[in-house]
Amino acid sequence: MLPPLLIAGHGCTAIPVDERADVRTEVNQVASETIEQLLALDPALKTGIDASAGYFAGRVGSTKLPLLGGGYGLGVAFDKTDASRTYLNVTRFDLGAGLGAGSYRVLVIFETREALENFVKNGWQSGIGAESRMGQRGKSAVVGLGTGFTAYAVADSGSALTATARLIRLSVNTDLTDTGVSEVSVPMTGFATPEEQKEDAPRNCGRRLPFLAQKVIDEGYDLPLPYGTGLTYADVEQDQLFSSLEVGINGKDRRPVDFVDFENARSFSQSTSLKFDAWLFPFMNVYAMIGKLDGNALVDVVVDGDSFLEALEVDCSRLPPSPLDGSPRFS
Repeated sequence: MLPPLLIAGHGCTAIPVDERADVRTEVNQVASETIEQLLALDPALKTGIDASAGYFAGRVGSTKLPLLGGGYGLGVAFDKTDASRTYLNVTRFDLGAGLGAGSYRVLVIFETREALENFVKNGWQSGIGAESRMGQRGKSAVVGLGTGFTAYAVADSGSALTATARLIRLSVNTDLTDTGVSEVSVPMTGFATPEEQKEDAPRNCGRRLPFLAQKVIDEGYDLPLPYGTGLTYADVEQDQLFSSLEVGINGKDRRPVDFVDFENARSFSQSTSLKFDAWLFPFMNVYAMIGKLDGNALVDVVVDGDSFLEALEVDCSRLPPSPLDGSPRFS
């Protein structure tokens, strides 16, 4: 019986659009070859695969230095319930004794669909492992894996002698797996029809929000990420222009005046706001915002005295001028 092995790997960099179909074909081919090789070594695995809810298969690699190590790889998770494929990046971190480098073909068999979904969505696996390997011969063992699945591997090449604690980071490769979720901020027509995607990259959202998302994605639309945050800071200084000034004096009706000018009018403001939003439905986005605003304005007011007195109907022709009867009242 093959010993269980913790998978290792690393996510791919961005894959050009015109190369994605070829990469998917290559990953699918590697997965098929991996299963064939492992079945050749242990035919009893066929019973487990036939009874499983699905499996993950692919090629991964690793490098181990005396204290630290890491690895990278790419594979595909196959869900037998709906025949969907999810392409996964895998990154491995090692801490412990040992030295080695090489690549592996990995097979993970899931007892339940829940175990498969947790494997794909949870993102992290951990364990303590040991291995001794030379070329395609070797032994590996790991404890501390998640429940509901078992992982197996066969070496492609390299050599290693290690005993380490391992942390595995799993993430969906969105270049190869069309989830129907894009980085745009509003729903939009997808770049491929559901029929074109169904054979090798089914559009499976797999998110709780927005509600009705999968039905919209099945119609060929891409949806934005369901949650968002934004932080905005603004420091604004601007000139101000005043026009159509009207003044009412001593209770009289307001009327346009030309004896007041505003010069060097400038305003200053600083604002900080934090926004949280979520798409409840493909057509409805809700958000909450909190923030603070401070500001002030500086204005030089210039009054033409003669025109002002004339507006007050004060006769300045007599010397000395008559005192004003009370203070003017503006409205």
